[in-house]
Amino acid sequence: MIVSQYDWAAGLAAFSEDRTAAREYLVNHGVGHVLGEEDAVCSSGRAAVMVDQTDLSDECDANPWPWPDEPVASDEPSVAPSASTEDE
Repeated sequence: MIVSQYDWAAGLAAFSEDRTAAREYLVNHGVGHVLGEEDAVCSSGRAAVMVDQTDLSDECDANPWPWPDEPVASDEPSVAPSASTEDE
């Protein structure tokens, strides 16, 4: 997968100053292509990660993730017992 050095450094207009989200989008979109996904179209709302967000319409919101509504894992240790300790 190839990522433009310029896009990586400069970011994308759709993501404003959030270069981290722009980089996440570039990688996720590129991996989607490697996995055989085609570009999608956005007419309004949150854009799917397979929408070409380098030239996003004003009616669409930038989105770097394939499943943006999934909960993000916490870096904090869990207080719940793990599967390996439940059997003891």
